[in-house]
Amino acid sequence: MALKNIPCRPVLNRNFGLIRGRAGSLTLPLAGISALFAVTSLGTLGLIHQWRRLTETQLRLDRCVGKKAQQLSSLMQSIERANKRVHALRVSITAALVAAPETVPPLQALLRAQVVVQDLTLKNWDAQRLTWSLTQSCGSSRDRKKPLPDLPWFRPPPDPVGEQALSWPSSLDRRLHLQAENGSRKAAAAVADPNSTNSGVNTHALFSRSAQWTAIWTIPQQILSPMRAGSH
Repeated sequence: MALKNIPCRPVLNRNFGLIRGRAGSLTLPLAGISALFAVTSLGTLGLIHQWRRLTETQLRLDRCVGKKAQQLSSLMQSIERANKRVHALRVSITAALVAAPETVPPLQALLRAQVVVQDLTLKNWDAQRLTWSLTQSCGSSRDRKKPLPDLPWFRPPPDPVGEQALSWPSSLDRRLHLQAENGSRKAAAAVADPNSTNSGVNTHALFSRSAQWTAIWTIPQQILSPMRAGSH
């Protein structure tokens, strides 16, 4: 009898189950491995997707908080520069009152102009604080943001020389905190005066420390909800 006409019978293997003989192409162990690989791949893809989402959220928050911190740093530096001009003009006016009284009016006009610039700068920051609180300024409605800091600059009453420069309360730290968060992702920065002993400026500056007010990364703080904040 010719062997080639005898069909191949299935063989039962006690370890691996039913095998389709020599003509078969798939075994149960291979199917199990394939299924396990598929499940593992789906789990890995899920982890990669979650990691990517968290990374994108962190980068978005970092950009948002970092940009606002740099804007605040520039604003504070502009106020300090204007203060120096105010002090210089007051010295010139004081000298002119004795040496050249006719030059006092134009010098006082320049002094008032510097004061107006400072006042407009502070009003602009108040508008930014309102926008930050009322809009999705960091790109997501799920973001929680600490209100932008109020700037405690104050101007002493004018004296016979004219308007005076803005002053910072001596009892307050020269350090302003900014923060936004989304779930477990948080970004926090501070704008501080490195010339102040309690500013906390370190090597993690967002840009050069040569400026009087420097933006730095800092440790996130707890953001209180309006209800909790109002209860204290």
